[in-house]
Amino acid sequence: MNVTTFKTLVQREYWENKSFLWAPTITGAVLLFSVIFALITAQQFIFSDTGITINDGDIDPEHLKQIQAAPGHIGKAAFAMALGPISFVMFFVLYFYVLGSLYDERRDRSILFWKSMPVSDLQTVLSKVCAAFLLIPVISGVIAMITQVALLLLGSIWAAINNIPVWDVVIAPTPLFTNLLNTLFLLIYFSVAMAPLLGWVWFVSATAKRNAFLASILIPGGIILVERLTLRSGEFANMIAGWGVDVGESLKGIVEDKAYGDALSQSSFWIGLLVCAVFIAASIYIRRFRDDSY
Repeated sequence: MNVTTFKTLVQREYWENKSFLWAPTITGAVLLFSVIFALITAQQFIFSDTGITINDGDIDPEHLKQIQAAPGHIGKAAFAMALGPISFVMFFVLYFYVLGSLYDERRDRSILFWKSMPVSDLQTVLSKVCAAFLLIPVISGVIAMITQVALLLLGSIWAAINNIPVWDVVIAPTPLFTNLLNTLFLLIYFSVAMAPLLGWVWFVSATAKRNAFLASILIPGGIILVERLTLRSGEFANMIAGWGVDVGESLKGIVEDKAYGDALSQSSFWIGLLVCAVFIAASIYIRRFRDDSY
């Protein structure tokens, strides 16, 4: 495989999908402006004559003691506040990117142009896989880290305005670089942990004649319904739910305990990668040999 060609293919995915950058950027910007507005509103309440936390224009000493007794909470809130919304948005960016990655080129017939180029179907599909599992989470991770630092700075300014020791309560108890690296690892892990779902969506993207979105949802839903009506069981639904629980527990362990080893040692994680590999192999085969005429 030509490295230069593959790098160009990955760059093409970025050039053609600006949502990789703009979706998390807009999310981070909206979050920052929301927090700034909330802090301004809180300060107006704190310094209001009707506020219960007023003591000669400063925050109430009892309230201050509560904040000082829990150093690092402002930093934890800053990191969690940025991570949640950006992770949520990244999920939808991933889902719809993968859904359209092989379907859109067939719908607009651009696949005929790309097949005329000296690039194999293997390289083309793997460049899309690389974009999904590496490029999207790295971009989202960098933006999440910038947002987290900005939120930490806003929390420090708020603390300084209210005469809270910034270094002792906000900065020193917050392991900045560890938390930033944890954010990047978590988003990459999150994208890879969704491998079986994304593999299925790739397969649908490669095979659906029309309305790939509905096909990606209705086919699994139909299997669950048929199994329930005919076999009176819910094994398929339970399997999907169990996978979701495992992913959730792994993400929780990374966030709370930085349990990277436990997350990577989950059998469901590796089984999911295997399932994804099968779907991707099928997608490559179908893209190579199918008749693209409708």
